[in-house]
Amino acid sequence: MTKKSVEDIDNMLYTAKETMSQNIVLSEHSKEQLKEIIKKVENTDIEIKKINLAMSEEKIALEEINTAVYTISESSTNIEGLSMEQLEIFGEIIERISHLSEESQTISSGSEESLAVSEELSRIADSLNEMIAIFKL
Repeated sequence: MTKKSVEDIDNMLYTAKETMSQNIVLSEHSKEQLKEIIKKVENTDIEIKKINLAMSEEKIALEEINTAVYTISESSTNIEGLSMEQLEIFGEIIERISHLSEESQTISSGSEESLAVSEELSRIADSLNEMIAIFKL
């Protein structure tokens, strides 16, 4: 080997060593960046899990609200039905009270007529008694 060849080899080795040093630095830098990326991904994963948990809790709360709304709706329907029944019963009660009032008026007018007839019969009886008294003398 010649001196020139040895120098060329030394230069190539030096260049290779420098390139390798740069590559090591770049590799270390890439390694650090990858660690940061992994940490960010892990943090993002944790946040996603928190969001999923919160959404699950919200879903449960919404299901409870939905159940309560259904129960209220069902109760409202029952109340509406009972109210309609009460209205029908009140209508029947009013109708019966009206009928009783009519019957009372009929009975009352019948009583007045009976009283008038009774008074008339009493006068006739008095009149007959007076006529009979004439014959007793």
